[in-house]
Amino acid sequence: MRPETSGPRTTRKHRQVYSSLSRDIHSGRWKLGERLPSEAQLVARFGVSRITIGRAVRDLQAAGLVERRAGSGTFVKRAHAAGGCSFGLLIPNREETGIFEPIWEGMMASPRARGHALVWGSAAAQRPKEERAWELCLQYIERKVSGVFFAPLELTPFKDEYNRRIVRALDEARIPVVLLDRPLVAYPQAGRHDLIGIDNRRAGHVITEHLLRLGCRRVLFVGPENAASTVDEREAGYREALYAAGVQFDPALTHRMD
Repeated sequence: MRPETSGPRTTRKHRQVYSSLSRDIHSGRWKLGERLPSEAQLVARFGVSRITIGRAVRDLQAAGLVERRAGSGTFVKRAHAAGGCSFGLLIPNREETGIFEPIWEGMMASPRARGHALVWGSAAAQRPKEERAWELCLQYIERKVSGVFFAPLELTPFKDEYNRRIVRALDEARIPVVLLDRPLVAYPQAGRHDLIGIDNRRAGHVITEHLLRLGCRRVLFVGPENAASTVDEREAGYREALYAAGVQFDPALTHRMD
């Protein structure tokens, strides 16, 4: 195997391994006192070098999740430090997009996260994603987690009903909620929950302005049906860019598709 350097790519691999192993410990895949797979087995599992595996395991040790015993191996020490908080991840459609993986990797790799736990609930994969999301919500309420990171449902006609139901249940249980990527309310309303996301209106404006500068005058806007309100924000930015460039808005050039 080719030696790895300590550049950005190696750092990302190390964080991915750390996140995966930490997730296995928090989910209960490996119990307290159980021995982790050997270094050679982890190398084979993740397809990375021993250097990367060693860095990930050292970070697990620094986080208090594992302990190394000379001549015996690496063993699970505890799921999280005494007094630490547990935060639930409620991302019902994470298989449909790759944008959330860097977010939870960053959470788990942060030095401030040490001593705390990200909790992954489990729901039957064959059930509709609305029902899976509700089941995860109930699991987190039962476990009395310290907070929930919630990516509201989209791309389903029942998204608004279930999103409101989930947040209402968490609010009633006095569990703080931080929204990921998208708000609960329709654009341009402002919701009352904290939100981690990008400026979608600005994004729509910038990409449309870029195409106009290239000489395009018939710029098509396409978005999915039943999308989150972030798509409405991008369309608003698209229209603003057309107006700023003196290009007449044509409703026939905006489409929402399945």
